[in-house]
Amino acid sequence: MSTDTEAVRVNKILGKQPSFGPIPANQILPWFAIITITYFIFDGLLGWGIPKVAVISFWLILSWWFVTGK
Repeated sequence: MSTDTEAVRVNKILGKQPSFGPIPANQILPWFAIITITYFIFDGLLGWGIPKVAVISFWLILSWWFVTGK
């Protein structure tokens, strides 16, 4: 029997959630849906314009991230 005292290398990424920078990968599709639906409702139907759509989308995305994220 030989005693091997070498350290075992461990992959630090194992068990972590995939992400694109600070954005978790499981948030990409819901955020895209929020932006799309917000655009069609507030710009397409109501004609409020892109700046208001951007603010509403941002607020909804932050709310969604707060409710479902870590």
